[in-house]
Amino acid sequence: NFQMNKRIIAALIAASGLVAFNASANDGTVNFIGDITDGACTVDVQNTGSSTGQVTLGSVPKSAFSGVGSTAGNGSGLAAITISLSGCPTTKTDAYVTFDGDYYNGLNDYLKLTGYGNTGVAKGVAIKLMDSNNNHLKLGEKSAAIPLTAGAADVAFKATYAQVESTVDAGTANGVATLLVTY
Repeated sequence: NFQMNKRIIAALIAASGLVAFNASANDGTVNFIGDITDGACTVDVQNTGSSTGQVTLGSVPKSAFSGVGSTAGNGSGLAAITISLSGCPTTKTDAYVTFDGDYYNGLNDYLKLTGYGNTGVAKGVAIKLMDSNNNHLKLGEKSAAIPLTAGAADVAFKATYAQVESTVDAGTANGVATLLVTY
């Protein structure tokens, strides 16, 4: 009998452990937020038929810069960035483009050159983005509204090098930006 009682007590202890293990508490709340959209636009960069494109800023002499804030394209941009949007929801009248990437010096004014600070990479310059009217377009901020017609639009932006330090050193001057289309 003693052995049987011992087994029953052991079984009860094990069962109570399972009950305690399955006990629940309300220690917090998780809210899930989102929405279902009409769909996304197809993005064509630089008429490549792809959402990835190359923008050639070319070879720029150090003498093109005259001091911090100066640009190699005299404010008009060295290169055009063409973006075609198609297949956007026809329920939307406007789209917005946001460029983002590595910020120069932690500020969203300029795109930091890839590998900045490494040997062989230009120093003292960064990439400046602009809209078609030469207005500075900061990284992480939406462009002006782009009117959509039947779910499509063509939009042009510009890119140039901007002097961001008192001294410019020669080297490669490449950068990578992502773009996001919103409505």
